[in-house]
Amino acid sequence: MNKLPATTSGKIRIREVLPGDEAGISDLIRRGFGLERSASFWTWWFQGARPGMAHTRLCLDQQGKVVGMSGSNRRQMIVDGDEVTAVLSGDLYIDSHHRSHASFRRLAAKIVGDLSVKGPAFLFGFPNAQGAQAATLVRCRTVGEIQYLIRVLDATPYVARFFKLPFLVRTVAGCLNTVLRLTRTRRGDCRPDLNVREIETFDERFDTLWEQEKFRWTVATIRRADYLNWRYIASPVNYQVIAVENAAATEVLGYAVLTVTEARGRRMGALVDCLCAVSEEGVFDRLLHEAVERFVHQRCHMVRAWALPNSWMSRQLRMHRFFRRTSGFVLVVNPGVVADPGRLFDPENWYVTQGDSDHIDGDA
Repeated sequence: MNKLPATTSGKIRIREVLPGDEAGISDLIRRGFGLERSASFWTWWFQGARPGMAHTRLCLDQQGKVVGMSGSNRRQMIVDGDEVTAVLSGDLYIDSHHRSHASFRRLAAKIVGDLSVKGPAFLFGFPNAQGAQAATLVRCRTVGEIQYLIRVLDATPYVARFFKLPFLVRTVAGCLNTVLRLTRTRRGDCRPDLNVREIETFDERFDTLWEQEKFRWTVATIRRADYLNWRYIASPVNYQVIAVENAAATEVLGYAVLTVTEARGRRMGALVDCLCAVSEEGVFDRLLHEAVERFVHQRCHMVRAWALPNSWMSRQLRMHRFFRRTSGFVLVVNPGVVADPGRLFDPENWYVTQGDSDHIDGDA
């Protein structure tokens, strides 16, 4: 979602996305955001977890060039135990030469028009502060600010911002890194009866995990195997998925989705998604320990996760020496036709990870 200027040049027309539009969309995203997204990425994103779940509209200029888009991906959600379809709205964008309040209103009206009793029940998204202006066009209200939960693994690039002499950087960073290494959770502190391994597919054991845990969350994306396989296994992004199993490997007690990105000379490990058996002591600790060790092995300077303030995820990560930082993103909701919509506007009702959003880290 993007900031609204006051002028426009040229008329646009709006139509549904068609096969072959991927190159034009990639060019638009490159021009507007400086992001590289391959044709295979858009093919995957438009496919959705199952047919009919993705719904994207394009804005075309008089020459047929893609100058804007509204991307939505329908998600199966739970709201107080009821399963409903919701619209994850993202990529509400029109380039600066064709942007106007009128063009945004036309595009937004199409999105809001999708909400119905028989179709998607409500709409949500994760715009930045400027994009929140566009979110009002799709009748969204802000639920809460997304926080980054961060843990530093290697202090070197941060120390280098304050000291110019290489000797001082090495000395100070070396001392800090020793402290960081000593304060990491040791494997011996975790339950010995839990096994962690990398997986290549989500099977029926993950369905069982979701059915056991779903009642803990008032509002959450349904994390069954079919969705997880589309979102993380079929994705062109290079994700690592680790799972905690019991000793016999007959049960999955938790999983975490990881990826690594690099920007401005720093490597960042992202905890993209996570679900675990909350009542099973030590499962989250074991998952987090394994994730951190993998990021250390990949020479990451930090680990980052998304969370809403005061959420279960936020509390758990802060117990493991993660600190909070402003992300610049907010969760917004149009309650659509949901009964008792107040439930959607309480941030403590939501279980949110980065994987629930349209903010996708990694090469795609």
